[in-house]
This record gives sequence, structure tokens and C-alpha cells, in this order.
Amino acid sequence: MANKEISELKQILGLQQGKDYTDAAAHKTLRYGHLMIMTDQDHDGSHIKGLIINFIHCYWPALLKHHDFVREFVTPIVKVSKARQSLSFFTLKEYTNWRLAQAAPNSKPHLNPNPKPNPKPHPHPNPKLPLNQAAPNSWAIKYYKGLGTSTSVEAKQYFSDLPLHELTFTWSGPGDGAKIERAFSKTMADQRKLTLTLTLTLTLTLTLTLTLTLTRPTSARSGCARTTPRRTSTTPPTRSTTPTSSTRS
Repeated sequence: MANKEISELKQILGLQQGKDYTDAAAHKTLRYGHLMIMTDQDHDGSHIKGLIINFIHCYWPALLKHHDFVREFVTPIVKVSKARQSLSFFTLKEYTNWRLAQAAPNSKPHLNPNPKPNPKPHPHPNPKLPLNQAAPNSWAIKYYKGLGTSTSVEAKQYFSDLPLHELTFTWSGPGDGAKIERAFSKTMADQRKLTLTLTLTLTLTLTLTLTLTLTRPTSARSGCARTTPRRTSTTPPTRSTTPTSSTRS
């Protein structure tokens, strides 16, 4: 490989071109037991993460399938605070859902200060959401564009709680490899476009439905007056740690 950065990365890790790292003995020849990806939490960071995963999958797929080789260090992308309360969100989707929940009638503040981070990037249902404005109920917002936005105090907090911030990519089966191929292969451009179109359509539909549900009067939802408010589920989305969710440039 003529690329200087790629060659240096291989040298640092001790990766040998064409070598199969399936068995433990071969894995022990590497200079490090794991590769931890530390990128920004925004979409650019997710793209970089995807390129690294694709690079490993292309030349050394056994490192993704065995040994828990690839890991990720996640940090909040948005923090909101009010008085002595502080909430951290690791994806824009989690933050957007929280804002919608805050706008719901008779909603109670979501006070879980440590929502479990999600390594799988989510499409932002409203990219023009004013992140730098005050959130509902006078919550102040801080958007973390990159790792450099965090203070030294915050960095110490991150590394003092590794179970929350360190995630391991696990291989669940052949379907993972197929998804990586669909996301990155030059010969699967049409399938990739179809997947992105369907995902965007579903995301916009769900967002519009949720927004209308939260903003319409109670009586208008059922066509008659209701004596009790409709409950809104606050169960967080199920998250996975499979390395199959980034988009190739």
C-alpha cells in the first residue's frame, strides 16, 4: 500500500498484509490486543469509523469476527443542564427524542444522567434543529462538535468511567459482512441508494407522526373527549454494537 498513513497504521499495529489472524497464536503477533477508535460523535466521525471498519474487514476480516479486536470510545455530542441537573446524549437521535418528549403535554423531565451510549449512528430526523438555543423548560444546551470541545475536567470524567464510554464491536454472523459490503462495495451502489432512501423515508414518517401526536389536542386524536391523557412511552431504543452502520464516502 502506497498510502503513507495506512502504511504507518499497519506498522504501529503490527499488521501483516495477507495474514490470517483467526487463531490466537496469530493474534498474539500483533503489537496491541485491541484497536480503539476515537472520533467525533457527529456524522463525520461516524464516516471515519466506517472507513476503519471497512479497512479491517477488507484485509483482515478475522479481526472483526474474533478476539473483540475493534473497540470504540464514545463521548457526549450534546449536554443539557438546568440548575444542578445535567443530562448527556451520545447521539443526536437521543437528544431529539428527549426534546420531543419535553414538548409533550404533561410530560415529566427525563432525568437519567447517563443514557447508555449507542455506537450505531442514527440519522438525524431534523438536521436544522437549533442545537445552540435553549431547550424546553429553560434547559441550557452545549453541542460538542468534536473531542476538542470537552474540557480537561470532562475528559477525566470520561476516562474514569470506561464501562460507559468504551464499546466493543461484536460480530453476530454472516449478515454483518453482507451489510458492510452493501455500505462500501462499488458494485452495490444501487442497493445502497435503495437502503438509504427507505431509511430516510421511514425516519421522516416516524418523526412526522410523533410530532403530530405530541402537538395535536387530546380530543382530536380519538375524535372525542378523553378523560385521561394518553401515555407516551419513554422506553429507550434497543441498541446494538455490530460494526455495520457507517456509510462509505
